[in-house]
Amino acid sequence: MCLGFFEILVINGVGWRVSLQNRTLSFSLGFSHPINYILKENIEVILYAKQSFKVFGLDLNLVQQTVADLCNLRLFNVYKGKGIYKQGTIFTLKESSKSKA
Repeated sequence: MCLGFFEILVINGVGWRVSLQNRTLSFSLGFSHPINYILKENIEVILYAKQSFKVFGLDLNLVQQTVADLCNLRLFNVYKGKGIYKQGTIFTLKESSKSKA
């Protein structure tokens, strides 16, 4: 029995989504253009919804590198709560300096 490694990623933002075409992930992340990410050979992606997906592979290092690359497309914003992050990650939102006054 051959098991692999996986990470579930979540995209949080209004109108942000991901789609899979052949071996290319197409992200709509609020920029003026779509971002295309070509998957490596031993990586599989399963889309759960428009804003969550699973990255699966047999090589742990390759899965972690792919997840890090995808999370760096749009880092988590600690003030607004938007970004790409691993499911189960706990973030605490910061209070803006304007609301302190």
